Amino acid sequence: MFDKNAAGITDFEMLYYGAGKYISISHEENTYSNTHMIMYSTDLVTWKKGQGASSNLTPVRSIAYGKGRFIICTNVGSHRYSVDGANWVFGDNVDNGQLTHCIFTDRFIAIGKERNIYVSADAVSWEQISVCPFQRLSKIMYTG
Repeated sequence: MFDKNAAGITDFEMLYYGAGKYISISHEENTYSNTHMIMYSTDLVTWKKGQGASSNLTPVRSIAYGKGRFIICTNVGSHRYSVDGANWVFGDNVDNGQLTHCIFTDRFIAIGKERNIYVSADAVSWEQISVCPFQRLSKIMYTG
């Protein structure tokens, strides 16, 4: 059985599954701040901390998986992506580093903090396709 204390985890914020791996956002041990870290598992029992750009995350808004990549969008700071769920890299600076929500359809789609909508084939390079006409847009959804 999973022992969160032995793993140094105080809480899981969200859980996502893709390519045989579970990705979770959790608080660092003994901290209850807005700083989070990326954890991954293949069995929901044994969890490991992500490497690279996987810690000091500000509140995470969404996780998506597609075309062999995970992407994490945060409230503040650059998004991160990973091809294996273990090693994370900062993505290109988009919308002043504030992609707040992302999904995958046949491509990645993300919302920027300034209501800009972006698309990407690889979760690295992004193209702005429109500005949302609404005062506030915080989430997007795809139903297939």
